[in-house]
Amino acid sequence: MTESEILTRIAEKPDFPPLRGTIEEFNPTLFLNSGEKSADLVLALEWENQRRKFVVEFKGQSAPSYLAGAIEQVR
Repeated sequence: MTESEILTRIAEKPDFPPLRGTIEEFNPTLFLNSGEKSADLVLALEWENQRRKFVVEFKGQSAPSYLAGAIEQVR
């Protein structure tokens, strides 16, 4: 599954039962902010009246270097 396909699926239905999801920020065609790459989306999840926000960054590879880059990117 490509990054684009994952983003599209999450945009259509951001719930992960029993968690209820809401997308706070999402721009599927442009992930640039002031010339710097930004996170792919900000997702809010709610469960038992508790709400938490998560910064989400998708990578096509799972190598440690890609994970390290994703962590730096969302910071």
